Amino acid sequence: MIDKNQVFELVQAKGYVVPSDLIRQFHVDTFIMGAVLSDLVHDKKLLVSTVKIGGSPVYYPPEQKQKLVELSRYLNEKDRSTFALLQEQKVLLDEQQTPLIRVSLRNIKDYAKPIEVTANGITHLFWKWYLSSDEEVHALLKNLLIPLHAAKNVQSIPSVVAPAPLSIPSPAVQVVSGPHPPSIEKKKIKKVLPKQEPQKQEMPQEPHSVVPLIPQQQLLTKQLPADPFAQQVAQFFTKKGMRLADFTLVKKGELDCLVEIPSPVGSILYFCKAKNKKKCSEGEVATAFVAAQLKKLPAMLLTPSELPKKVQQKVTAEYPNMKILQL
Repeated sequence: MIDKNQVFELVQAKGYVVPSDLIRQFHVDTFIMGAVLSDLVHDKKLLVSTVKIGGSPVYYPPEQKQKLVELSRYLNEKDRSTFALLQEQKVLLDEQQTPLIRVSLRNIKDYAKPIEVTANGITHLFWKWYLSSDEEVHALLKNLLIPLHAAKNVQSIPSVVAPAPLSIPSPAVQVVSGPHPPSIEKKKIKKVLPKQEPQKQEMPQEPHSVVPLIPQQQLLTKQLPADPFAQQVAQFFTKKGMRLADFTLVKKGELDCLVEIPSPVGSILYFCKAKNKKKCSEGEVATAFVAAQLKKLPAMLLTPSELPKKVQQKVTAEYPNMKILQL
């Protein structure tokens, strides 16, 4: 029988461990050691990081959380870049970051801690560096919020305090215009008319016409699994006249798809993330958008739920050409 207190003391001495670090000292296999460490987590003596070493979870005492910085080398390149940015800035305003960084901030849960702040009736999402003190965070939040709301106030000032336009009496205009105002007006019209080129407005561009088309023979096909959600997704595409070209079953209730959509200029290939969630947040939108960007394809999110209005507005403003479809 392993003494849990001895295991805990050894973890404290090391700072953080994976189960394989302790099996030699206690002469047990990885499975048993993992169970002992899980018990210590249940007792709230240890915590588990989201960062993994060789696929194994990392266990550490709460008072040794500063040592998690050493685990950053196990992050992927994208998350390491976000880790470095947050470590330097200490606090980041979510809405000011690129979609790639926003997804990454949600991935590095050990280092990025979410904070919601409501000011003037508007709720903002911030991410703080996990080692920052409350005093440091409060000061940085203040520095970020003041110019943010000041800028919004400045934008509303002109419509309220803008001076009324000066009314110049008509006699004064006649004096300044010179002896031959008609001829001057004709010359101005002659200069302006050639610049107008109405013939260029022949036909509107297709929103996704800039996306390279994929030839039909290059599209992959394979048999769908018996997963009910996957079957539902395939039926939806067929019903809408779309073609499921390829797919990856990420996990139960989640598929990454390549979908061929007909358009006036030919078929266009989309990356579609289908998620069987009752409630989707901006995180799902950002994840789908970034995955599509990496494949250099337009993005689509397919879900049975309806996005909140706030998220719908952000999709229009911050995720260009992205389609949100509801099952």
